[in-house]
Amino acid sequence: MHDDKDPSYSLLMHHTSGYVVLLIGILTLLDRLTVRRYPALRIAAGIGWVGVGIFIIRADPEGWPLSGSFTASWRMPTSGEWLQHKVLSLIPMGLGLSAIWTAHRADSNPVWNYALAFLAILGAIGLLAHQHRKHPGMDVVNFQHRLFAITALFTAGSLTQEAWKGWNWRGKGYWQSQCGGVQGLTAL
Repeated sequence: MHDDKDPSYSLLMHHTSGYVVLLIGILTLLDRLTVRRYPALRIAAGIGWVGVGIFIIRADPEGWPLSGSFTASWRMPTSGEWLQHKVLSLIPMGLGLSAIWTAHRADSNPVWNYALAFLAILGAIGLLAHQHRKHPGMDVVNFQHRLFAITALFTAGSLTQEAWKGWNWRGKGYWQSQCGGVQGLTAL
């Protein structure tokens, strides 16, 4: 268990989540830069999202499901944060399951993209509303929440743009022909 006065566990959780989200972003960018979508990239990103969701569930080691009972977790001084972590963990898990489920589809469904964009906006709102108790080092974590929220809003915008078929990047064909796309990257 971690000490409430020691923010190192919370910082570890936030930094690790940030690195995984960065990796997911790289995988998604590689997927979008290729002329033909590769299911392996989508599945890997989806597994990353599910992993982030499971990781968020573990954000409160003093509460349920890691220790303590479900009812005792409601009486903890940090029960608000505990509940937010559990509810907000459903968002990356939903994004991950969606990415895995649609990995083999050649084109995305616009209605599904709008639903995912809405989910990303809910995540951004949740991140902006989520505050950690005041103790040293939490200003960094609260700042990271703002960065994650901006990323979620960018994701929502990208999903909406994709639903509108607006990502017709002309350089995509050039990048594919000059660099070989993902195959060119793996050959390096």
